Amino acid sequence: MKEELIFSLRVECGPWMVIGQTDEGQLRVIPITGGEFTGKINGKIIPGGADWNTQRDESVSYAFAKYVIQTEDGFYISVENEGEIDDRKAAPFLTKPVFQVDKNSPYGWLNESKFIGKLGFGKAAGEVVIDIYRVSEMK
Repeated sequence: MKEELIFSLRVECGPWMVIGQTDEGQLRVIPITGGEFTGKINGKIIPGGADWNTQRDESVSYAFAKYVIQTEDGFYISVENEGEIDDRKAAPFLTKPVFQVDKNSPYGWLNESKFIGKLGFGKAAGEVVIDIYRVSEMK
């Protein structure tokens, strides 16, 4: 598999809202309050999304984040990113990002490409860093 770094997201998160114990585990909603992304595409993270994060046991949680980013030339891109975070292992943690954008925009290729994310934690409190790679099969 070949990986190509597309951009790195620096996601700012707000205080957690604890929903409580569900059949899947302890659900908390973590608001996404802003941030930026840089690389082959640059722009900002629009406040208003969130990570519906389920703590499955003492060490493992499942992240499901949905939010919107905006390119520096004004295009909006919907982001869904999910993956398992295991505190017993060192970051980065692998995630599966999916993008939706106007297919007629310069970023229409995001709709059809396959990606992996490598998630870690930033220097600031509540900051998450995700490197997004486009993956393709080696021939």
